Amino acid sequence: MKNTLTLLILFFCFLFICSCTNSEVVKTDTTTINPTPSISPTGEPKSGRIITVEFEKFSFEELVLDSNAAVLGEYVEMIDHDYYVEYKFLVKDCLYGDVTDKEIFLYEIKASRHSDDGTYSYKSGEDTYKKGNDYMLVTERFQSIMYDHDRYLLAADIILNETEGKYVMFSEPIVIPEGKDLKEYILSIYNSVPHKKEPPKSDKVYADSREEMMEESDFVGIVDILSLTKEKMNDNSNIYTCKASSLSKGDKLYTYEDGTFLLSLMKGMVEPGNTYEIGFDSIEEGGLIYIQSTKNSVFPVQ
Repeated sequence: MKNTLTLLILFFCFLFICSCTNSEVVKTDTTTINPTPSISPTGEPKSGRIITVEFEKFSFEELVLDSNAAVLGEYVEMIDHDYYVEYKFLVKDCLYGDVTDKEIFLYEIKASRHSDDGTYSYKSGEDTYKKGNDYMLVTERFQSIMYDHDRYLLAADIILNETEGKYVMFSEPIVIPEGKDLKEYILSIYNSVPHKKEPPKSDKVYADSREEMMEESDFVGIVDILSLTKEKMNDNSNIYTCKASSLSKGDKLYTYEDGTFLLSLMKGMVEPGNTYEIGFDSIEEGGLIYIQSTKNSVFPVQ
């Protein structure tokens, strides 16, 4: 089980609520349409508002098994980004997850959270840590070219204060079996089931950005940028309504009935009304929103 908010962020806040019919792109279609899709983003609060999130309560054991990185870190500071906050920690030890960074950032959307059974509520995005104290952080780590650094998320209202020896979840003490400390307890839970290892980062060297785009992308095509659909506030991307006139890689591009689709691109890379060769990936099978594949996968078409 997972916190509903964590699931939203899992797709980097790019998934949309929509009710459109999927169809394959017509490669010879050059009609330009500027649609106004009846869609709304999830996981990003409107300006000046705190969103409300419903979550599912679960056990400490389930939290550990759902995590992919656990580290011991010294709290440094909270960085306020208006819509979300980041908590900076200096890494002292890594239990699992192959964390090699010297510092990590916990990401948390400002929200009022309520359990689905109505028994618990709390606010996220507030400074709940003490500077200089060590905390055990059981997290989910997410990586994206849209982030300045990896994002680490806590899937529950949990504070594991190693300096003071206070361990609580949903404001209830965590009971550690006799004869074990917190680290041993977490590792015994995590190692009780097999885990799929993360694939190693590619060390392949490409001749140029275009070769990298062709190799790393699910789709490569000539794309008309029709309009700016959503200016994102929680990462370095915007979402555009687009139409592909041709594909040189990939053969099943799901679109709206008018042939358009949504594409998440790094800010400052395109202008509506212009045409580009773009390498991009699917976010989910059958979805109508895609994401650029590499940092340099957008090339103007003259």
